[in-house]
Amino acid sequence: MMQPMIQALGKLDRRLLQGIALLLVALMAFEGWIFVLRKPYAEYQKILATRVALSSALKNAPDQSSELGKMANELKQLSDKLSGELRLSASDDKWPPR
Repeated sequence: MMQPMIQALGKLDRRLLQGIALLLVALMAFEGWIFVLRKPYAEYQKILATRVALSSALKNAPDQSSELGKMANELKQLSDKLSGELRLSASDDKWPPR
């Protein structure tokens, strides 16, 4: 089986055989390169998608400094209300005298 194939290859031009061998080596090198780069490229695409999602989420998020100011104002109002209610309940306890 090997002998007829060797004879057929011997009849072909030497430059053609060298070209075919070079093409096969180039294809194997290309396939190896793609195999090596496939995972890093997929991770790169995932990182890009995450970056886009996070940047859009940050654009839609409220400004933290203004949000902090609102929360501080609300806390002050609640604190004033609570201290006012505590003063009222303390004065209710003392009146009427016993």
